[in-house]
Amino acid sequence: MKLKRTAAAVVAAVMAFTAVATPLGDNIPALEGAFSAGAYYSVKDSFYPVTLTGDGAVDMVNVAVAQNGRKDDDTGWYPSSEAWCADFVMDVARVAGQTGAVPVAPANAACGTFKNALLNAGAQMVTTAQAGDIVFYCGKYNGSTYHVGIMKDSRYAVEGNAYTDGIYKVNANRDTRVFYASDGNSIAGGGIYTVFIRPKYTNKRDKEAPNLTSLGEEDWNRNGMGFLVRANATDNVGVTKIAFTVSANGRTKDYQANLEKNNTCGWQYISVSDFSNFLGTYSISCAAYDACGNKSNVRSMTVTLDKGTAPTVADKTIKEGTYCLRNGVGLNMDVTGGTDENKNPAVFYEHNGSAAQRMKFIYKGNGKYLIAPECSTTGKVIDVYRPTDGDMDIDWGDKIDLYQNDDDEAQEFYVVPVGNGDYVLELASKDNFVIGGKHTFSGANFYLQPYLNFAPSQRFRFTDASGNAVDVCNHSYKETRTEPTCTAGGKLTKVCKYCGKKVEETINAPGHSWSGWSTTTYPTCTAQGVEQRTCSRCLKAETRYITALGHNYSSEWTIDKQATCSAEGSKSKHCTRCSSVTEVTAIPKTAHSYKTTVVAPTLTSQGYTVHECTVCHYSYKDSYTSQITLSAVTGVKVKTQGTTSLTLAWDKNASANGYVVEQYRGGKWTQITKTASNAVVSYTVNGLKADTTYTFRIKGYVVSGTTEYSSEYTRLAAKTRIANVGTFKGSAVSGSAIKLDWSKNDKASGYIIEQYKGGKWTALATTKNNTTLTFTVKGLASATVYSFRIKSFRTVNGKTDYSEYTSLKVATSFGGVNNLTVKSYTASAITLAWNKNASANGYVVEQYKGGKWTQIAKTSSNATVTYTVNGLKADTTYTFRVRAYKTAAGKTIYSEYTRLAAKTRIAKVASFRVTGTTTSAVELSWNKNAKATGYIIEIYRGGKWTAIATTKNNTTLRFTVKGLARNTTYSFRIKAFRKTGSTTEFSEYSGLKAATRK
Repeated sequence: MKLKRTAAAVVAAVMAFTAVATPLGDNIPALEGAFSAGAYYSVKDSFYPVTLTGDGAVDMVNVAVAQNGRKDDDTGWYPSSEAWCADFVMDVARVAGQTGAVPVAPANAACGTFKNALLNAGAQMVTTAQAGDIVFYCGKYNGSTYHVGIMKDSRYAVEGNAYTDGIYKVNANRDTRVFYASDGNSIAGGGIYTVFIRPKYTNKRDKEAPNLTSLGEEDWNRNGMGFLVRANATDNVGVTKIAFTVSANGRTKDYQANLEKNNTCGWQYISVSDFSNFLGTYSISCAAYDACGNKSNVRSMTVTLDKGTAPTVADKTIKEGTYCLRNGVGLNMDVTGGTDENKNPAVFYEHNGSAAQRMKFIYKGNGKYLIAPECSTTGKVIDVYRPTDGDMDIDWGDKIDLYQNDDDEAQEFYVVPVGNGDYVLELASKDNFVIGGKHTFSGANFYLQPYLNFAPSQRFRFTDASGNAVDVCNHSYKETRTEPTCTAGGKLTKVCKYCGKKVEETINAPGHSWSGWSTTTYPTCTAQGVEQRTCSRCLKAETRYITALGHNYSSEWTIDKQATCSAEGSKSKHCTRCSSVTEVTAIPKTAHSYKTTVVAPTLTSQGYTVHECTVCHYSYKDSYTSQITLSAVTGVKVKTQGTTSLTLAWDKNASANGYVVEQYRGGKWTQITKTASNAVVSYTVNGLKADTTYTFRIKGYVVSGTTEYSSEYTRLAAKTRIANVGTFKGSAVSGSAIKLDWSKNDKASGYIIEQYKGGKWTALATTKNNTTLTFTVKGLASATVYSFRIKSFRTVNGKTDYSEYTSLKVATSFGGVNNLTVKSYTASAITLAWNKNASANGYVVEQYKGGKWTQIAKTSSNATVTYTVNGLKADTTYTFRVRAYKTAAGKTIYSEYTRLAAKTRIAKVASFRVTGTTTSAVELSWNKNAKATGYIIEIYRGGKWTAIATTKNNTTLRFTVKGLARNTTYSFRIKAFRKTGSTTEFSEYSGLKAATRK
């Protein structure tokens, strides 16, 4: 458990800090960074009182001047170990009620940090000072803030911790134009300058009372000697006092709280010694006050110190051994300094597992233990210290210390378990008195106290030296057993009589012991049967059902009722076990014996068929036929108008059997089709001439018996379309344009060109004459296939006729191959390389040979950007070309060619060989290369190839390498070269390895 920092701990931390005042200032840079929140020293309660005016600046000056002459270590004043110039200014603000303008947060004695806190609170830097301004002395070159004070007027200041007349005191008349620092800097020398800051003072009498927001007990600090209460309050100008009134045991006592957290929190330790060591209920009331004397609301509470009874244990409750003792506030019992001196006190301390914290528990019998710290080399033990004033009685409040083992009643303790793994150390000679703490900060003493039911400082847990919890209990278990049933498990519970530790073990349920199944009710076709079995241990009965048998129907039919000519019968399949039937099926009436007579329709009446039974004379009519009348065909129209065809359409005539279509030609009507169904309601006449009018007629017909009846004719004149252009072509002009060309139509007045885009056909252009025979479509995407169509039109006397459409697809071109280069070449191969074309699907590589271009490669990916041409002749120039291609909408598009000429190397040296070796030389030889000017011989050594010879002609065919090491293998290589003018060409290398002799 992390301890809360009490005011006493704050003071101890500050006092331990080596903040020693310098002769001419109370702050240096190294010190400023070391202070933290809470690292300040306040003596505001010891200030000489001043009547406040309500004017913030005036009150600040008056309070400060009233303290003139007070010096280090005066009663109630700042100690000489404290650099208190900033503390003094903050305390003046507290007393003057100006903590809102001069903040105490972060509470810090460092002048530089204090200056920043002022500015963060809204204060402003000013160039000319006035009464109440705060003055800081700052280093010009080193960034230090040396000192701080309160201005009386525009020049003189009141300063605390001012070195005057050989002492540090309050000086109410310091000249701010004169200042020297111990490091040699001064205002006169230019190394120090003054900064004036004007706080936002409250300039009227404050009438707003503080607000006491909370009051409560810090129960972690409760013990047999007292308890800690804490209150929180807020105020618009700052809280200056929090007061507690405590009543108990017929007594009342007032306390003034220790303030912290920017005066918003106050705490007070209430000692039971103030109330005659009373253990019971304490009544506490609390109020807060500001600098103007305004009182807050009052809060009240009670605290009950519930005296408990620590059971006396005459048994060996824990195992003997060495342990660390950690109490309920998270600190260990520790022997101060870890020394072996008598009366060395036992104190609270953070866990470190040292010998001063490792306590050996020695069992003495009858439940009593000695506690011997390992730091004692002479066997001293934990002891209750008694005063040496003649009163040797053991009583509460006696300190716990280290003392020589003399089997004294002040040295034997019961180790009493109090639950949850906690133990108290009860003095065996004084019932219900245990070891506990009054204060709970590190370094606080342990005391003998009455046992309380809840006091964290009295409760201990055992750990090892590493701080790990240790189970020290000498367990003695009492067992309780719950027997299992067939279905529920049992339980064995063991409880330690010392520490209350509970151990539970589960006894598994054995399960039922069933008899065999017996049938109590047999199943039928429709009802379930029942079986039962019984557990021999618990007599529980278990039932299960036998599935109903279901019907067993015969596969044979049973006639239940015979059918007659006028009534239906019935049949079904019967169950072989019961009377149930299924598949009840009607038997149709027996058939009539009909005589059939057909009555034909006439032009005045319907026809029909008469059926009469010869047995019962039942009769009926059916197969009615319509009266022979047929209306003319309606809705005759041209459905589709073509250049060489016309599609005729008409409405269906439900009375007709079909239709006859005739065309007038050659001076007479000629039947061109006759349909066999009245559902056929269109017909296309083909083989017609363009721009020609034709006449047609249509009639319906019906056949009755052997007679065909026809309707009247319906006539229609229709004209074919004018002819369209004879040819329609498209070609790519560029990556963004396509040129469309067509042949002239002498019959047309002009042309309409359309493009398919956005899911529909859109008109691009309409010509004003029939002589415009080309149109360029621009703004297109590269490498994309587009659809176009054209139709002709003719306008005569305000009427326009249109031809049919002629369509085509054509693609735009796209960028070709860039940066075609020779990547590498040998005497027999050339590797071509080019840049990737992101728009292409691949590339076509061609070589010019045999008087024509021949394709030698076609890649399937645009990522393949190299190709090696093998099988070439040495020292020969070849010509290549490469183009990109892309396939879109089933059409392959090609880019322009990029051409390149490249030459192979001269042939490399043939038959490079070793013709002789010695212990220090190797002779190399090779065949003559007629194409070469000379040769270069190289050796591999020192991690690289080094030229060792260059011949001046191609006839030198031998070279001896000398100065080699004995019995060593070397690598050699040779290449031919040819010089033509200023150009030198090289062959590839020929290489070998050779070894010198041993």
